[in-house]
Amino acid sequence: MTGKSPIRWRTDHGFTLLETLVALLIFAVAFGAIADIFYTGIRQARIAATLWDARALAEQQVTRFGHELPLEPGLFSGVSRALPGETPLAWDAEVKTVEAPGPETDLALFHISIEVREGGSDHVHFKLQTLKLGLVP
Repeated sequence: MTGKSPIRWRTDHGFTLLETLVALLIFAVAFGAIADIFYTGIRQARIAATLWDARALAEQQVTRFGHELPLEPGLFSGVSRALPGETPLAWDAEVKTVEAPGPETDLALFHISIEVREGGSDHVHFKLQTLKLGLVP
């Protein structure tokens, strides 16, 4: 025998436990960051959709004044229809006379202010104000 040990340690096969744990830790941190980004995107998309619906509802209610709803000073309110699983949107409108009609006309200028919020909430999602010319009631 030449003095060499018959057992040879081979270090070129596979990964150590420490290397594997570090790789898993890096993967977990990266996966957590990506999951947070997706969650934030989904939440922002839901908020954008709610704002879009609130804007559309406010515009729809403005067009109803003078046709389906009376164009006269007062307070009006209602609730939109919602799809199953969605929260309905509630709206409140205030109509004021801006300029009284002159003696030679039957037209008056009305200020319409509409606020839209989720059904059970006091948080206003969208507020729309406009002027509309209409006949004196």
